Amino acid sequence: MWKRGSFLLVVPAFLAFVGPALGRAQEVPFEFEAPARIVAVGDVHGAYDNFVRALTRTGLVDDGHQWIGGASHLVQTGDVLDRGAESRKVMDLLMSLEGQAQAAGGRVHALIGNHELWNAVGHLPYVSEGELEAFATDRDEELRKESGLDAHPGELALREAYGPEGVYGRWIRKNNAAVKIGDYVFVHGGIMSPSAELGLGELNRLVREAMNETSWPTSFANEDDGPLLTRFYSSDDLLAEELPAREAELEVVLQSLGARAMIMGHTVTYGLIEPRFDGRAVLIDAGMLDVYFGGRVAALVIEGDRFSAVYDKGSVPLSRTLEGEEGALYLEAVAAASPDDAALGHWLGVVRCREGRLAEGLALHETVGVLESDVRIPYIWRRDAADCFEKAGEAARAKDLRIAYLEELGKVPGPYYWNRFARESLRFGYDVDQAFDAAARAASAAPKNAAFKETLAWAYLEKGDARRAQRVLTAARRLRDGESFESLFLMGRAHLLLGNEEQALASFRDAERVEPGRPEVEAAIAKLVEKE
Repeated sequence: MWKRGSFLLVVPAFLAFVGPALGRAQEVPFEFEAPARIVAVGDVHGAYDNFVRALTRTGLVDDGHQWIGGASHLVQTGDVLDRGAESRKVMDLLMSLEGQAQAAGGRVHALIGNHELWNAVGHLPYVSEGELEAFATDRDEELRKESGLDAHPGELALREAYGPEGVYGRWIRKNNAAVKIGDYVFVHGGIMSPSAELGLGELNRLVREAMNETSWPTSFANEDDGPLLTRFYSSDDLLAEELPAREAELEVVLQSLGARAMIMGHTVTYGLIEPRFDGRAVLIDAGMLDVYFGGRVAALVIEGDRFSAVYDKGSVPLSRTLEGEEGALYLEAVAAASPDDAALGHWLGVVRCREGRLAEGLALHETVGVLESDVRIPYIWRRDAADCFEKAGEAARAKDLRIAYLEELGKVPGPYYWNRFARESLRFGYDVDQAFDAAARAASAAPKNAAFKETLAWAYLEKGDARRAQRVLTAARRLRDGESFESLFLMGRAHLLLGNEEQALASFRDAERVEPGRPEVEAAIAKLVEKE
């Protein structure tokens, strides 16, 4: 059995993935007038059959997989490659539909995701056995004989096909990373202010350019906060106190781009077309690949001002939020449109608990397997269920679920997840030493990330080291353009720990000015004022 990461590290020159960009002088359009209908589909990851189901249910192709969408625009937001077996078939279909759609007055926009980037440059840690088999052809045999390399069957032909002169490499390199259609922006990961300031034309040029450079690992296209990899708006474990800053950033970006909403893939929603930030962001990666994500079919349809979510057994008007009655009604409709998808019980469970209908909420959480350690579910679901059990007065079960959640979160590699593990551990009072170690790893791996430094300062405070916390917070402030609530609040705590009550009060008041109404700040100020 082939193992991930077993690929050859040395590739002969004739199979190199970098080289002169094709058609560099040719302008690639990235902004389009609004058609009557836009269909957007998220990550496919080789799930060909489910991709076709999404296209047929939205009326874009017939049973013979031919375009019948007329002047509609199809946007596939990237990541058709890797993990699944049939990504080559997905690309062939998209390439075929491009010409058919254009002849009918429509368009197909196949956007570049991080997996397209990685395959185009020969970085192949996520390629599947089935994808290799699709390239185990006579051409692959010729390349193996010519090179003398003992490569896995299919590997050399795959590398050639994704290179600058390969059929799929040329196709990927002419695609965009982001497009604007009417008032809506479509992108794989998301667009933050530094990317928006470049403009979509330059953003797309830099992503395409990265696929022809040996320095792609440190390129704009491969940045954690870049348009292919960021989860700034879409992360599935954002805390309530993080949402205002994310929404404010989104508003700045949308105004800069002259857009009303941003539609993104990249972060799996497990069956849901998910609105966020009053409908200004829509997440559409429902998880098409069954082996990894459950094999769910969903798409977003935009007709003028009307947004609809299309599911396996019906279409539902998209809400602007998952909160309150509007969110509850939407999720109930989604569950009815996808009656066989038990995972949607998680979403309904969150809403029911929020409404105070705890017995119903708990039953729904239990249905998706949160209490069964051997059931593979998104780790965040156990945290959500823990909140519901706590509201119901079942503290012991809530604690067990949070520990299970943190243990799973602690296994996820990468600075973002180390920082998340540290913050969640500190928030729940779970093993300060482990939290500190994770915060230190994250801050060391990303020394220019102010938020990671703030988490490290928090960990120092929990260990009783206020002076080190202050030094780290001072460094974090230098990295920010303005004051952050987190730095001001933590600095107040550090002053308090050192006995500097006057300075602590000043810091807490500054924190209150930045984010009014935070209960922890109000309590800290009231306690200090009472002592005066």
